[in-house]
Order: sequence, then C-alpha cells, then structure tokens
Amino acid sequence: MMKTKRQFLATTIASLCALTTKTHAKEVDDANLPESMKKEIVLRALIETISLSRETVVLSDGSVWEVDPMCSVAFVMWMEMDEVAVIAGRTKHPSLLYKFTMVNFRQNRAISVRCVRLATR
Repeated sequence: MMKTKRQFLATTIASLCALTTKTHAKEVDDANLPESMKKEIVLRALIETISLSRETVVLSDGSVWEVDPMCSVAFVMWMEMDEVAVIAGRTKHPSLLYKFTMVNFRQNRAISVRCVRLATR
C-alpha cells in the first residue's frame, strides 16, 4: 500500500522526535551533578519561556522563576526548551533572596533563582 505524502511526513516526524527524545534523555542521564545535588532536586522541567528582559523563566510545569541579576552572564546563552533542574539551596554567592539553584543540562551551568509563582498545570 502506498503512503500519502502526509502519512509519510507524519511517520518521519514521529521517528525523528523519538530519536531526539532518546538522545536528549541520554545526555541528561549522563549529567555530572554531584550526588548531594541529585538528592535535593525539587523539579525537573523544560524552559518554556524566557522573558525579553531575561529576568524571569517560565518552566513547562507553569512555575515562574526570577533570575538573580548576579547570574546574568551564566544565563545569557540559555534557551527555550533547555532541560533544567531546580535544586534546593543557593549557589556560591551570598544572596539571601534567591534560595534555589537552576541547573541547565545543555549549558552545564547553574544560576540562582527564586520562585515567583508555583506551578499552575
């Protein structure tokens, strides 16, 4: 039976998505997080939106996180759809407002964040 062009494209896209998901999952599994951080993971999600001012991040679960201005250099290359983990506890600098650390698996970078709004989904 001959596939239509639409069926062929749908099958090809589904195959590519499955392959991409498997590859990305392997990269995330191999992330070099210290054991102490793995125990403290509060949330794992994708970045859904980064504000134009790069002050806030909305994650795929609907939670909104404010980025510490001191972390703007580490945050500049982050992109939507990057997978991140939110970890209880601050990064090295002493800001008391930002009580969580967000780790980007693609960039292998961490920034300090604080929760502005909890998940809505």
